[in-house]
This record gives sequence, C-alpha cells and structure tokens, in this order.
Amino acid sequence: MPQVQTTSLERQLAELQLLHEGVLATLSEAVLTGELDGTVTACNRAATELYGRPAVELQGRNIFQVALADVARDESDGILDRVCRGDGWWGEGRAWRRDGTVFPTEVAITPVRDREGYVSALVVAAADLTARRELEEQFRHAQKMEALGLIASGVAHDFNNLLTAIRGYSDLALRELDADHAARDDVRQIAVAVQRAAVLTGQLLAFSRRQAPDPALLDLNLVVGDLLRLLERVIGEDVELTVDRGADLWAIRGDRAHVEQVLLNLVVNARDALPRGGAVAIATANAVLDRPLERFGLRAAAGSYVTLAVRDTGTGMDAATRSRLFEPFYTTKARGHGTGLGLATVYGVVRQAGGAIDVKSEVDEGSCFTIYLPRAVDARRPRNSTGGPGALHGGSETILLVEDDEQVRPIAERVLRRLGYAVLSARGPDEAVRLSQDHAGDIDLVLTDVVLPRSSGIELAARLASRRPGVQILFMSGYADAAAPRHEPLPRGSRFLAKPFTPETLARSIRDVLDSSAGDDPG
Repeated sequence: MPQVQTTSLERQLAELQLLHEGVLATLSEAVLTGELDGTVTACNRAATELYGRPAVELQGRNIFQVALADVARDESDGILDRVCRGDGWWGEGRAWRRDGTVFPTEVAITPVRDREGYVSALVVAAADLTARRELEEQFRHAQKMEALGLIASGVAHDFNNLLTAIRGYSDLALRELDADHAARDDVRQIAVAVQRAAVLTGQLLAFSRRQAPDPALLDLNLVVGDLLRLLERVIGEDVELTVDRGADLWAIRGDRAHVEQVLLNLVVNARDALPRGGAVAIATANAVLDRPLERFGLRAAAGSYVTLAVRDTGTGMDAATRSRLFEPFYTTKARGHGTGLGLATVYGVVRQAGGAIDVKSEVDEGSCFTIYLPRAVDARRPRNSTGGPGALHGGSETILLVEDDEQVRPIAERVLRRLGYAVLSARGPDEAVRLSQDHAGDIDLVLTDVVLPRSSGIELAARLASRRPGVQILFMSGYADAAAPRHEPLPRGSRFLAKPFTPETLARSIRDVLDSSAGDDPG
C-alpha cells in the first residue's frame, strides 16, 4: 500500500511538473523560477530567446546575473530579503546576452508561497525594453520637432511682418526716385535683400507647416537654386557640392514645401554617408520612360518625367539595407543621430505625386537616388519674378484694413490710399466692428490679418459678413498659407495674401478679389 501511494504521488508530481512547464511555454514574456537564495531553477523558451542561452546554461545561475547584471551585490541581497519577506519587487536595469549585447530590461520578482503561507520560491518575469525606449525616444523627438516647428513658425511670422514694411517702403521709394538718382541703386539692393530674406523665412515656414499639400506649377531648377544656400550650410565644408541643372526643364505640379523637403532629406542623407568628407552632386533633367518603372512598391507609368538625382561618394549600402530604405524609423545611423523618417518622408511625397524612386548603391561605392516626378501636362512654364516694381492698378472702392502690426498697417494703408481707395484702418477686431457700424456707406472689401488680438481674422470676417452680407474678404498672414498655430484653417474658397508682400502684389490681389466679385454680380 505505501508503494502504491508513493507511485501515485510521483505521478501527480510529474503531472504538475508537465503542467508547470506547459504554462511557462505558453507565456510570451520571459519567466524564470528560482530558489530563495536567487538560484535559477527553471525557465521558459522566451527566457532562452531573450538572453540567448539554452536552459541548461541559465539553470544554476543567480537570478541577478541573468536578469539584472548591473545590480550591485548589496542591492541584490536587499531585494532578495524583501521578496523572501513576502513583498514583490519591480525595477529596470540592463541585461547581457550570450553574444555580449546589452539591452534595457524591466524585471518583476514575485514570491511564491506554500500551503502554510511561507515563501518557498521566486518567480521572475522579464521584458526587453528596447522597442519601448525607441518609441519613447521617437515621441520625445517628435515633441521637440513640434516645438521647434512652432518656434520657427512664430519667428518667421514676425520677421515676415518686418519684411513687408521694409519691402513696401523700399518699393515706394523706388517709384519716387528718378532713374539717375544716386540712392536708387542702394534702395534696389534693399529690395533684393528683402527678397532673399523672404526666401529664408519661407523655408522655415515650409518645414514647420502641417497642412494638406498645396500643388502649384513648379520649376525644379528654381527650387534647387533657392535652396542652394541652405544646402551649402547643411552639407558642411568638408563636402564638395555640385549642381547640374538641366536645360529647358519641364514644369512639374507639386507642393513646393514638399519638394524642398525631398531635396533637403536626400542631401542630408548623402552627407551622413560621408563621415570623412567627399562629394555630393545634384542634377535635374527631363526623362521619358518607354516602359513603366517599378521600384520599392512605387510605379511610374510610361511617359514624361522630370528627374532629381542626388549622388554621393560615401559608404554605400548592401542589399539588405537597400531593401529597407524607406521603412519609417529604420536607420543605420548611430543612436541619437537619426530618426529614420527622412527617406520615409521622401517616399510619401513621391508616392503622392505619382512618381517613382530609383536607387543605385554598393558598399564603399556611394549611392545615387533618382526621383521621377511627372511632367505637368499642357502647362505654361513658371515665370520668374522680374524683381522690379510693376504698374499699380487701384480703384475707388472702400476697404476696411484690419492689422495689429505697427509696421505693416501704416505701409498697407499708405499704398491703398495711393491706389485711390477709401481706407478704414483698424488695429483689431473690436475697432473694425465699430468702424463698420459707424460707416454709413458701403464697404467693398475687408483686408484682415489672420492672427489678431483676442480673436482671429476668421472670426472677425464672420461677424462683419453677418452685418454686411456680400462683403468681400481678403486674408493676409505671415504664416505659411495662413497655417497659424491655435487657429482654424481658412474657410474653403477664401482669398489669401502671404506676407511679405509688395505694393504690386497687394494691389493685384485686391483687384483680383474686387473684379471677381463684380463679375459675379448679376446686376
């Protein structure tokens, strides 16, 4: 009888052991069991995979040597004492795999009690925190970029107000000075400097804005030329930058900010492949595809394209790296030196444009990224600005000007009066509403800034339209396409004037709005 009882007990123990092992095997989290002195007695498959060691190598080791290798001896003893008293413990640290790699880990140690309630064993659950830390880092980086974008946007907005005043006064001065006046060339240089500054602030706004694409006809050669100064600063003195702009380049249709972002990301990627210096070449050209081009999941149909190629003499890539180039967050750069979003952004822009990307690269032989952007069909070639003041065409209508900036409002009011308009000038929404109520005659157009004190131009426009149905609205802003922080987008179909503007662009924008409204009047 005792023999039968012993055999039955052994069978039950064996069944419990199998159940124990089966439960551990189903867990995706690494689990170790241990004695009260911290010696590992068993582990599941997830633990062997996490630490890169077979179970026989883990068994018999100290739990802290396996799961928290950087914990000091006195600290580990204190943790064991705490768990043996019946308290659980949780913490983070580092662990080592068999191949020597180190990874951040999260560990929880739980006491196991027997039937009498005494702590008889330990259970350790461990997890690799690498993916979580990377996501946290990406989130922090995204927050930082969001903050930088807001700062850049705000600085560019204020700077654009100043540029509007400088350009306005210099333009008016050029119109007053005789052709042979000694100061005329000096004033013209002021206007040129303002135009260059406006390009820089436009780039700041373009890189920080987040609204939907705003497609327009683009000359890729002009885009490259306008970005050249910025690219030279980004690329550094130890890298030779050359540019080959193709002759008679076809026009493309796209969002200028997105195209600039593609070029900037490709050049930055090329620079990072040149740790010891080298050369980067940018080239544009017309191209005709006789057959569809399919690469990286993008397909460009046969037809006419404009190409943007960025070639470097850097480290190059192997086939495995090339296959993952455009995956978000994938990067071969050292920790803290890349987000893995640059080429993913390029991919998204090209896909949205209906283009394709071709990449040629070999280890130690450099890389060449070629972007194919569809040619704009039946499009007139984008025109360059002449840079000089053109004819100003005005009218006799009444305009309500609403602008809180003390540099912009005076020059805008002066230009409007010189054009023949009757001007009601307001510093903010409340004054604008009061002027509208006190004015007995018609108000043909409201020219208002988007961002105003204690309100917005959008809210003001709605208030004025309710009192004066049919009044025309022209919004203006120093933010890119009125993408002002904390303000709603402009209503669909709204007219918009971007700062900095010249007296000529102000005059033309006002006439476009007034003349279009006159054409819509059935009477």
